[in-house]
Order: sequence, then structure tokens, then C-alpha cells
Amino acid sequence: MPRYFFHVRSHDDLHEDYDGMDLPDLKAALDEALRTDRELTSEPIGMYNLEFEITDPNGRTLLRVPVQVKGRNELLAVPQLAEERQRSTDKKRALH
Repeated sequence: MPRYFFHVRSHDDLHEDYDGMDLPDLKAALDEALRTDRELTSEPIGMYNLEFEITDPNGRTLLRVPVQVKGRNELLAVPQLAEERQRSTDKKRALH
């Protein structure tokens, strides 16, 4: 099974994946990058101008997959805000 490496590239930096992942083919590697991208939605930090750079063991770039733009999620960054928003929503429902 081929090994694929999922580096993350920003406009001025490359975060290298030194471990890689054994997957059956490039389609499976793309699916893995897209799955990871979906998981990043739950991260509290904003992510902009990033892409996965999928390479083979020789360092040859096989595919580039842009990371979807994700703004900072304040509710995830500060749990108290989520609780306050829920209380506010509950209060509004009670008044109507």
C-alpha cells in the first residue's frame, strides 16, 4: 500500500508530515484530506490561506487541497460564551 504525506502549507511556511499514512490510492488520500478539513471546523482558531500538500515518499507533490476558510469560532474558544448565548436564547423563548 502506498504511503502519502499530508503537509500543511501556509503562504510562508510548510508544516511537514513526517509520518505519513498508508492508503490504497490517491483517491483515499484526497478523502482523508477532506475528512480532516471537516474536522478542523471544530477548532477555535481561525485558519486562512492553508492547503494540504499531499506527497509521495520521494517528496513529489501529488495533490494540493485548499483548507476551507474557517473564521475564529468564539463559542468554541470561550465556553462561557456558549452558555451565555444559550441562556439568552432560552430567556427570549420564555418571553414569547
